[in-house]
Amino acid sequence: MKRNVMLMGGKTYVISLPAPWIKKHGIKKGEELDVQEEGGRVVIESGKGAKMPRQRRIDVSNLPPLVYRTMIRVYEEGFDEIEIKFDDPVSISKLESVSDALIGLEIVKQERNSWILKVISETSKEDFESVFRRLFYLIEALGDETLDAAKNGNKTALQKLLGKEHNINKFAYYALRLLNKYGYKEGYRTQMFYYILEQLERIGDVYIELINLLLKSDLRLKKEIVDLVGKIVALFQKCHIATFELTKGHAVDCSLLHETIKKRINDSLDTKSAEEVRILLCLRELRYEIISILGAQLAHIKDM
Repeated sequence: MKRNVMLMGGKTYVISLPAPWIKKHGIKKGEELDVQEEGGRVVIESGKGAKMPRQRRIDVSNLPPLVYRTMIRVYEEGFDEIEIKFDDPVSISKLESVSDALIGLEIVKQERNSWILKVISETSKEDFESVFRRLFYLIEALGDETLDAAKNGNKTALQKLLGKEHNINKFAYYALRLLNKYGYKEGYRTQMFYYILEQLERIGDVYIELINLLLKSDLRLKKEIVDLVGKIVALFQKCHIATFELTKGHAVDCSLLHETIKKRINDSLDTKSAEEVRILLCLRELRYEIISILGAQLAHIKDM
């Protein structure tokens, strides 16, 4: 779609907005619109479109293994009302658990073979920044507490940490929903933030895998492995800082620590017991998932 630029009063340049867009979003004369410059583009937002209810009907019959994940994806896509049809009791238990994991989503109608779930609390694109930051703090706290429990051989503390995955996932799903509904304020970075959020969710999952491995072990871990857990925790902390203040120095610090961890893990794999190897492989995966967060942002180094 192209528009001609008009000059009014000798100073003001004006273009017309598409009539279907005006009608769809109920734009009135004198109303304010959000206008943002993004390089060679100008983005105009009404602030109304995302508030319009969106409904989706799905049938999860014969889909028991994927009911949970399917519901999460429909929620993340931004639908505000979801009607679900199913044909087995297994789906019911999974639907109950998934509704607890999705912020704002409530069951408003239950029938024998169908439920209706609705987002009750209104979302706002302004929520994204605080939710995004909170995810980093939740994962950082999980790493710190995992390290402390591993150092002290405290299985009770480790067992308690398993419940923290719920909050990490909940905020990750919510942040992904916000991105799908509103996009990021700088539209060209939306895809980057989507990737980072999926990595954060994955990092939370791998930490839980690590905790389960530690629970199965006798926790008489060699100092070398405990030190590696500490370096993984430090790597995430550095990537956390870099995400909100990405300079060359922060990027290099992350990269150097990543390479140190990579070498130590690879050098250790051939000399450890099967139990220790499983832990090392889990740490290797954490290293990769964490450094991928930095890799996604390298085009946006501030002093480059």
